[in-house]
Amino acid sequence: MKQFSEVLKELREETGFNMTALAKAAGLSRPYLSQLESGKRNPTPDTLKKLAEALGNVTYANLLESAGFQDLSENEKIRSVYDDFDIDIDFSKMHELTSTIERMKDIKVFLEGHTATDDPPPFYNGHKMTDQDRQRVLNVLKELFPEYADKE
Repeated sequence: MKQFSEVLKELREETGFNMTALAKAAGLSRPYLSQLESGKRNPTPDTLKKLAEALGNVTYANLLESAGFQDLSENEKIRSVYDDFDIDIDFSKMHELTSTIERMKDIKVFLEGHTATDDPPPFYNGHKMTDQDRQRVLNVLKELFPEYADKE
């Protein structure tokens, strides 16, 4: 994976900006931008937002990810989807929502462990799954995918 400084320089060059023009467009000082491109300084999320808006060829979420702000990047990606569909959501709870989604990615973890968390319970066709239902699904999955079985 490329360093943020390399990514920034490539993006700037793709747009045809020189350093002075990009610094001005983003409301940053030229020396600060130079330090970002040389890797001597790390950007803040606020700086990344300004750069994304000024560059126009990259999303804020992608710049966050390039600079190592993974959680913020995921939150921004989710927020932008909600914005695209004009849906209101309380973004102060976004980290909690992202954590829930991460846990739900693994079916086994979700089916086995949801009772120990505040995650919503699994449903099937509008019916809340009982502990017995969840175990039955896990048993079927074990039969379908024996190669994924836990190593003991």
